[in-house]
Amino acid sequence: MRRVYRRKRPFEYLLPFLIFVGVGVIGVLGFQLWNNLQGAKGDVYFYIASGKAKMLQYGLNEWANAFSGTKMLLGDSIKTEPDSRGVLQFFNGTIVRLDGDTEVTITDITKRSDVEKIGLTLTHGNMWVNKMNSEGVDQSDMNVRTTHMMVSDVGTVFEVESNDTETVRVIAGQVNAQILGNATDKNAVLDTVQVGVGQEMTLDQAILQAFQNHDTPSVLMALSDQFKLSDWYLWNSREDQNPTDFSKILVPPTDATSQQLSIEPSNTQQSTLTPSGTQQTASPTSTTSTQLSAPVITQPNPSVMSTDQNKVAISGTVGPGTAKVVVHETVGGTTDQYTLSRFKTGATSFSYNVSEALGNYKAGLNDYSFYALDASGNQSDSADVQITYNKAAVQITDALTAPQVVSYNGSTSASASTVTTGVVLVQGSVAGAQSVVVNGYTLSKFQPGDKTWTYYANVGGGNLNPGLNTYQVYAVDPQGNKSAITTFTITYNKPAGGSTQTSTTGSSSTGSTQQKTTTTSKPSTGTTQAVPPSGF
Repeated sequence: MRRVYRRKRPFEYLLPFLIFVGVGVIGVLGFQLWNNLQGAKGDVYFYIASGKAKMLQYGLNEWANAFSGTKMLLGDSIKTEPDSRGVLQFFNGTIVRLDGDTEVTITDITKRSDVEKIGLTLTHGNMWVNKMNSEGVDQSDMNVRTTHMMVSDVGTVFEVESNDTETVRVIAGQVNAQILGNATDKNAVLDTVQVGVGQEMTLDQAILQAFQNHDTPSVLMALSDQFKLSDWYLWNSREDQNPTDFSKILVPPTDATSQQLSIEPSNTQQSTLTPSGTQQTASPTSTTSTQLSAPVITQPNPSVMSTDQNKVAISGTVGPGTAKVVVHETVGGTTDQYTLSRFKTGATSFSYNVSEALGNYKAGLNDYSFYALDASGNQSDSADVQITYNKAAVQITDALTAPQVVSYNGSTSASASTVTTGVVLVQGSVAGAQSVVVNGYTLSKFQPGDKTWTYYANVGGGNLNPGLNTYQVYAVDPQGNKSAITTFTITYNKPAGGSTQTSTTGSSSTGSTQQKTTTTSKPSTGTTQAVPPSGF
């Protein structure tokens, strides 16, 4: 029988090729989708340049020691101690440096193949930003929020301060600074000021009031010589020119209970970060040097003392060759390590202040051991100070009362508990209280016998959500008796977006002339809010 072969039609020859192409297209699209989803949040690490810092994780109410090399997440806050400095290093190379007594919250770390965003809230203190962009991204935004400003980066190096006044200074490039807040809406954009290279803008109460009155105050001036001669400016300028790789110079904790990692040479172990962000500890590299003289304590004298004072100044002298002075302290049962940031190489004396306010001095026994380190990291023997703080017990004679709410964000109006901002300061009164508790959290800043109490409800702290929020507060007397519970509510009407302002105020670097042009500024998203710690 003769076999007959059927001739294939042209489409049948193309079908395998089309299937192959289709599978390839689906694979590429799927990979891009997976890559975007996996990279929705960029990495950010915190490093300690000197001193100590605290960290408040999103959803928690208690601050804890921050460790150098810690990976931070969206909503986390970092707070440097006085005389300390820290560095935030972002996924795209952006560097943010924090001066002493500075608190910052991460409000946005979006990272996708075409878009990256960084959002920060500066609650108080000074921060220096050196903005970078990832290669190939179509959009790279950075916003810094203070109480009355939203600073938007236009590709630059700039500095922001939020203390008694709010200031933005531009070292390279330019920024847009939105002026925020009126009598009814703290997120309303009053005006937008473009701050150029070599310029600074400062907001105080008088200037803010002028903006609220729809005036156009002259706010731009040249960078002050005092700022350019400051140690803060000089340090950041040096770091911008020759950045320190803080991830490679970590000092390990002194014991299992203290994992504070200062960025100083170590005489015991060296800790580095792996690409995944985990820490690996190397073997000891040096031993105690017998050639380096131990510090000598000159104050207090004697170095073992008992006092009822709530602060003490410790001072001493060091021998030749001392590059650093480190104190190991055990306070309230917690051991920590701190490098004296004010001590300079070659100096012959040092000082260290301890007090309740700084958190390095508490009721009971406080131990401090001071060590000298040379340039190679060799460590001397210790000079020890022991201070027993006999804190006087507060005599509470008032009868215990239930806490009362007095104001919300400073307002006593009936509608004050309905807000559109992501942070609410609740202030109240009380009598006869040893402590005050809000929703199970004991207010850490409340002192026994105080007549007033304050509590922060904020989105970043996880204790303020859109809609109706209910809080229960009660007081406790010295005998452990609880007052009646007071219930209060906060209604958070989260704004869908900010308003759009179309005026830009500018002037020469001297501030002597002023020019106003019409532009279109980006609307405020309302996503970055001032986020103080949850309980005070």
